[in-house]
Amino acid sequence: MIACELEPGSAAALSRNLRGDVRIKTLAMDGWTALNAFVPPKERRGVVLVDPPFEASDDFTHLAGGLSTAHRKWATGIYVPLVPDKRAQ
Repeated sequence: MIACELEPGSAAALSRNLRGDVRIKTLAMDGWTALNAFVPPKERRGVVLVDPPFEASDDFTHLAGGLSTAHRKWATGIYVPLVPDKRAQ
């Protein structure tokens, strides 16, 4: 598993919480860059969880574009976008 987080504090917490499992690699990098860099995985099977920050007004557009690009590279992959329910705010 590869887990990516750009925000330094969250990246450190992610690394701390996932340490100890040699199958997991944590990277302090932008998830959109990682999506393009690590798809498709060498195993050619897997699940991609995408949890954008949804802080900018164009994050939904960015999500659609990122998933579309990744799907073109790896059409058999399973993509799970985590989308917040903005109605609760």
